[in-house]
Amino acid sequence: MQNKERYLVFQIDNKSFAIDIDRVKKVIKEKGNSLKITPLDQAPKQVIGIAEVEITQNEKKLITFIDLRKISDVEDFLHEQDIRKPEHDAVQDEFKRRIFVVISYPEKEEYVGMLVSKVEGIVDFANGKNAIFYDVPNIKGVRDLFSDVIIPHGTERKIFVLRAEKIFEISSVA
Repeated sequence: MQNKERYLVFQIDNKSFAIDIDRVKKVIKEKGNSLKITPLDQAPKQVIGIAEVEITQNEKKLITFIDLRKISDVEDFLHEQDIRKPEHDAVQDEFKRRIFVVISYPEKEEYVGMLVSKVEGIVDFANGKNAIFYDVPNIKGVRDLFSDVIIPHGTERKIFVLRAEKIFEISSVA
C-alpha cells in the first residue's frame, strides 16, 4: 500500500480508476477514425488492435490497444451493483470519440493503449491527508489487477488503482 502518489484518474463506464502517472506516456483523444487501429485476427477479445503512434517527437511505435471491459471478470466488476443508467449510449459514443490512455513498460520499451470513458486529470493522493488507501479486497477474480483502493476524504467514491504490469499481461505484451 502506497503512502503518497500522483495518479492519472479516469473512468471506465461509471467506475473510477487510477494509474501511477509515471507509467502514463500520453492521452489520445480520437475523433472519428483518426487513429487507424488495425484489428488482429485471433487476438484475445480485449485486444482492439494495433496502431502506429508517435510516442515522442519523431519516434513512432507500434502499440497494442485494449478494452478492459471485454475481460469477463472486469466486465462483471464494472457492472456489479451499478444501478445507474449511462447518460448516453456509450457503445455508440465510443465510435464517435474514443479516449485512450497510453501507458509504458519502460524496462521493455513497450506501450499499451487502454480505452477509457473519461479522463478526470492528474491527482496527488496522500494516505491520511486527503485520502485513505485500502488494500484491495478479493473482488471476483480481478484482485491482482489492482494495487490499492483510494477513497478521497469527504467522499464515498472508490478509485481502483490499476497495476500497470497486469495491463501489459492482459494485452499479451508482457
